[in-house]
Amino acid sequence: MNNCSLHISTDLPPQVARWRAAVAAVIVLLAAGSFCLLNTLPAEAPVAVDAAEALGRGLVASLPLYLVPLVVALAVRGGAGAWLKEAFRWPKGLGVGPWLGALGFLFAGEIALCSVIAPVEEQAAMELLAQCSLPTLCCVAVPLCVAVPVVEELLFRGLLQAWGCGLLPLVLSAAVFALAHGVNAFLLPLFWTGLVLGVVARQSGSLLPGMILHALFNAVNLFAVLL
Repeated sequence: MNNCSLHISTDLPPQVARWRAAVAAVIVLLAAGSFCLLNTLPAEAPVAVDAAEALGRGLVASLPLYLVPLVVALAVRGGAGAWLKEAFRWPKGLGVGPWLGALGFLFAGEIALCSVIAPVEEQAAMELLAQCSLPTLCCVAVPLCVAVPVVEELLFRGLLQAWGCGLLPLVLSAAVFALAHGVNAFLLPLFWTGLVLGVVARQSGSLLPGMILHALFNAVNLFAVLL
């Protein structure tokens, strides 16, 4: 691995490998665009929302939408088995300092941006979660804090960010990650989250640290209503 992206050794010519990585990135872009559209479509009429039902429907709808393009993109890219093995490898020499620094940047930026840009929307989301019982939150936590971080890191940092080096793939991956959650007041906070996770993936050469940070981030946001 290098500090640019996740790479594996294959018998494919470099040009073919680059084209496969590009096609995989396009598939991720199409999936993210579909998810953005679904998250942005307005409701036909105002209806009473049951928090548990809303969370359940959202997770049931989103995971297949992510998993299908992930499988297709990995198949197109080639060498998926070796690539996944490297993606889940814990990077050597990752100390406590960089880990805590990334965690601090992630939460500090998110809190600061939400408090300035989306305080009303953030409060509404907290109130929706507060309607859920503890067993409901625990059931939601499994996909939200395990499956979602793994799949999103594989898609956005592993496949989309891996098509090239430099600043552009990093920024593009973070922007698409934010847009995939819908066009709303949380765009900039989510962009910041994607940017931090992208830097972590690039500097560590692995997706595993970002998956853990992503899972912690989701867990803290989910259970903050209990404090």
